[in-house]
Amino acid sequence: MAEALRRLSYFAAAAFRAYGPFATARARARLLSLLPERLEDLPPEVRDRVDYCNQLSAPAPEPPPVRLRDLSIGRATASDKLYTIDLLDHARGFGPELRVAPLFGDVIHVPDY
Repeated sequence: MAEALRRLSYFAAAAFRAYGPFATARARARLLSLLPERLEDLPPEVRDRVDYCNQLSAPAPEPPPVRLRDLSIGRATASDKLYTIDLLDHARGFGPELRVAPLFGDVIHVPDY
């Protein structure tokens, strides 16, 4: 029972963050307050981590297929619901028009996007 309540509260909090009043505006303001104006101003350890996580060598040939606004917790498969919640939570400050190509789980190859 405790596990079910914990999971329910996790989903309820995620839904409020995603669909609550001014959710995107608050997230965008917070994101902008945390980011420096220039990439060169990031601390070296942050740049190293970004370089490690983003190993793309060229721009993608076309835009990624999904806009954030088109992702939905309700439409996600059962195994992808938690990943979708995390993606929406971390990316919402970039705005609903951000295009993504989500790969959930342990990704061990460099994706196209």
